[in-house]
Amino acid sequence: NREFDNFRGALSWALEGEANPNIENGLRLAIALLELWHTQNFHSEGYSWLIKGLARSSEKEAVKDSTRAKAYFAAGHLILPIGRDEESRQCFIKSLDIFQRIGDLRGSIMAQSMLGESYAHLRQFEEAIKLCESSIPTCRSLSDPWLLAWALCRLGYCHLFQGDSIHAQLCLEESLSIFE
Repeated sequence: NREFDNFRGALSWALEGEANPNIENGLRLAIALLELWHTQNFHSEGYSWLIKGLARSSEKEAVKDSTRAKAYFAAGHLILPIGRDEESRQCFIKSLDIFQRIGDLRGSIMAQSMLGESYAHLRQFEEAIKLCESSIPTCRSLSDPWLLAWALCRLGYCHLFQGDSIHAQLCLEESLSIFE
């Protein structure tokens, strides 16, 4: 696909260039491509660009904490569906830590929910459900229905992975009704 070649060229220039790298913009582009990487089944490639940018960000250029948190989140999101569960969990831990440190409540809830889902993939269901459930009251108190639906979906997946179809159905139906 021609557009993928253009994205790869831009990412290479921003993240690999020695003369004038632009790590911040490269990471922002890789983050913006999250859904494309995911839907086109380019999980590993997207993850590689994000990790390359994160590694270079510490050696070459200061990157905003919010960008770094989003990059770890996107990296974890990309490799969770391909079975790299522990690596994904580590990315979500880093993302959550940064989001909490900078006071980004929405980012914290999203990272915490995905961290919970990563624990479910690791079959650590008690921790998974605890993480996902703990954000639901905050989501309900905010005027952000999308965030509540997101958190309920993650909690539903955790129940589903655990084999609790009753609680999974309740969470996923509520999530779906909000998303609709």
